Amino acid sequence: MASHAFNVLDARKAISQAQRQNYILKVRELSIGCAKLYKEQESERNERVNA
Repeated sequence: MASHAFNVLDARKAISQAQRQNYILKVRELSIGCAKLYKEQESERNERVNA
C-alpha cells in the first residue's frame, strides 16, 4: 500500500527529489519490518495449519 501511494505521488510529480529519496527509504524500512514480522510469526502459522 505504501509503495502504491509513493508511485502515485511520484507519477504526478508531487514530490521533490529529496522527498522522493526519503519516501523510498521509508517504504524500504516498512517492507523490511513487514518481512521480519511475517518470518517471526511463521511458526505460529505452521502450528495452526498442522493442528
